[in-house]
Amino acid sequence: MSKSSAEIVLTADPPWSEMFPGDTVTLTCHINGSGESLEGWNFTWSRSKQKNSTSETEHFTTGSVHVLSPVRETDQGQYQCIGQKESEHFYSNRHELIVSGDRPQAVLTQDPPFPVLFTGENVTLKCEVRKGSEWRYSWGKKNQQNLLEKLTSKYDDGHQTYRLQSVTVRDSGQYLCHAEYINNPVIQPYSGSLSLEVLEKKPKANLKESAGEIYTGERITLSCTVDGDSTGWKYLWYKDTQGAVLSNTDSDRTDGSSYTISSAAPSHSGQYWCRAHRGGFYSHYSDSHEVNIQGVPKPVLSLQSGWTNMFLTETVTLSCDVQGISSHWVYKWYRDGQEIPISGDGDTYTIPSAARSHSGQYQCRGELPERAVTSPHSHSLLLTVYGTEPEIQITMESCCGNISTGDTLTLRCAVKGSSTGWKYLWYKDTQGAVLSNTDSDRTDGSSYTISSAAPSHSGQYWCRANRGKFYSHYSDSHKVNIQGDPLLENL
Repeated sequence: MSKSSAEIVLTADPPWSEMFPGDTVTLTCHINGSGESLEGWNFTWSRSKQKNSTSETEHFTTGSVHVLSPVRETDQGQYQCIGQKESEHFYSNRHELIVSGDRPQAVLTQDPPFPVLFTGENVTLKCEVRKGSEWRYSWGKKNQQNLLEKLTSKYDDGHQTYRLQSVTVRDSGQYLCHAEYINNPVIQPYSGSLSLEVLEKKPKANLKESAGEIYTGERITLSCTVDGDSTGWKYLWYKDTQGAVLSNTDSDRTDGSSYTISSAAPSHSGQYWCRAHRGGFYSHYSDSHEVNIQGVPKPVLSLQSGWTNMFLTETVTLSCDVQGISSHWVYKWYRDGQEIPISGDGDTYTIPSAARSHSGQYQCRGELPERAVTSPHSHSLLLTVYGTEPEIQITMESCCGNISTGDTLTLRCAVKGSSTGWKYLWYKDTQGAVLSNTDSDRTDGSSYTISSAAPSHSGQYWCRANRGKFYSHYSDSHKVNIQGDPLLENL
């Protein structure tokens, strides 16, 4: 055989360069052009780690066939076969082997990416191998018996997508896609899978609002949700009629799942609904919600205990109440227009020991700090504190000028200029012992009555008034003299 009559040809099975770990490739040296057998031939293999480089070349002898099984990443390089017969060497063509890391993964994605779909919605599934570009795709779905059914793509783009229009519950299940390399059908990545859940019942929107009264000037936010899956929804808002969608204005904003009124006014009162949609799919309307905007009520100021006309050291308690559902009012108190410092929520204000400085016009108002709501001032209540002790007057009533045995007489006690809330105490001959009731003499409020006078009733009488813990001075003494019956005295 002459030097020109022999040619060494290297072939690969499979013939493509790109392989993945775990694959198998067979490299074979052929002698073309001579028709002679391989007898007398010796074969050596070389592998260059870099293209057209001899600095990192290794040599090995395996005969005319070199099998790589399984292929590893370290097998990557430029392969060449060298045939030798007698003293002559013949070099084959080169075959590049590219080992591409891990076997690629077929990734299955969903558009729109909602975890739950409802009957009538549309969805597109896409399968993609994110390495290389020459892939052919096929689709399958597991049925109720967990068997894989082959699916046909809905439009031609290399079967990379699978579209479902107006889904039903029957479209629920696990979808799988499979890819094969167009130039090398042996190369098949791991299949991708994705589960779809389709609910038959059309969802209903839910409208929520913070509880309590809504007052003029308040900020109010209505919230809309859809039961279950909350992904991808947009919301529409309606007032007084379901036909007209609310638009944004300066004082009220629709922002996604909420509708905010920044400064409530009576015109905002009415019936509200919301509805959710995504794409061309719409939920049911929510139940209606009535919003009633009202003015902040005026507090009611009242006298809880004590009196509006007081004497030094007396006690009085005022009460302030804003009528309504909310129980979180904080109260402010004012005397003659100036705020009175208090601690706590302050629905009552107590003067434990009255002084002249406590006289004045009192008012209160309520606040809801967390809602920035302030009520108007209540009506005024005048408290007067007298700087002197109350004057006590004692008088006597009788049927005749002279009081004789058996006559009826009544002593009366009064606080000059004030009759509210007083109770009276009666004393005889000494200011220390309070008179008690007997059959013949009765103390009844401001009067002390002797129904049948006797000499024993003669003496000095005083009275005193009290209310709460306050006691007045004693009255001036009043002398009572009971005369005996003159007929009996002449016997």
